[in-house]
Amino acid sequence: TGYKIKDVKVNGASKGAIGTYTFSNVTSNQSIEANFEYINLFTIHINNANGECNIEDGAKFAKGDDISITITPNEGYHIKDVKVNYISVGAVASYQIENISKDYEIEIEFEINKYTITVSFGENGKISPADTVEVEYNENYTFDIHAFAGYDIDELYIDDANHSLEVANKPYESIDVLKSVIKFIER
Repeated sequence: TGYKIKDVKVNGASKGAIGTYTFSNVTSNQSIEANFEYINLFTIHINNANGECNIEDGAKFAKGDDISITITPNEGYHIKDVKVNYISVGAVASYQIENISKDYEIEIEFEINKYTITVSFGENGKISPADTVEVEYNENYTFDIHAFAGYDIDELYIDDANHSLEVANKPYESIDVLKSVIKFIER
């Protein structure tokens, strides 16, 4: 790498920058001469964890090439920032380098998705913790749900779906957004 064919001469005559030449029906001495020229190659270094990029770290490109970079976060992550030669270009999913003429350093920062669990409950019982909770993607979080003396859980809604009497110290897995409303009734 780093060079390209400049010219091929067959028996002293230029054939241009060809990649192959076949001598047919050879009946005398022949000559072939290839001349090469240096190509300026530029390297793109990619630093990314928790996601993918269509350009591999250390990829080399010839001067003047146009390069399209596509960035895809892993499941449960999003692009937080992309830096090109240490300067932020924002949380972009693609970046274009036109007419490359220097080395590039691309740093892609991914961040795990976070979700809010909003808790509310009626009288005569409680949920612990009672505050809004932030959880990371695919994290488990357990709530203790208790009715006060003389009361039972009447209704439990999670994301507007009725889950009455299913929950008592039960962890929920793979939470996206969890909104709960609990009503308690007297026994």
